[in-house]
Amino acid sequence: MGEEMQLMINGKLTAIGPDMHFTDATTSSQDNLAGDEIAGVVGDLYINYKIQSPAEQWTQVMKALRVHGFSISFKG
Repeated sequence: MGEEMQLMINGKLTAIGPDMHFTDATTSSQDNLAGDEIAGVVGDLYINYKIQSPAEQWTQVMKALRVHGFSISFKG
């Protein structure tokens, strides 16, 4: 059986300004990896579930957290 990856989220929620939305930021490879890892464990958020996979939904969540000041790291 493979080694389990740990995903850690640390930081402080910060505003990004009135003229920007998290979706304006570029999606990073880290957002994609974190989204894929969490989707594999938690599953679907039922946000746009008919057009987005669970990994795509969680990638958006991870991107929003990163853009708003949280650091996402992996250990494993």
